[in-house]
Amino acid sequence: METNEDMRFNIIIRSILNFKNRSEVSAASGVVLDSNSKKEFNENFIKAKSLLELFK
Repeated sequence: METNEDMRFNIIIRSILNFKNRSEVSAASGVVLDSNSKKEFNENFIKAKSLLELFK
C-alpha cells in the first residue's frame, strides 16, 4: 500500500459523558509551539464553564 504521509487528527474540544447518573465534563484545545499557557488555561476554563452552565 502506498501512502503520501499526510496525517489527519481530530480533537474533541468539548464533551459531556453521562454514565450511571454521573456526568464528566471535558474541555481541550490544540496547544502549538507559540501557545501561551495562561491563555490556553483560560480558553479551556471558558469552554468547560459553558458546559457546566447546562446543568443549572
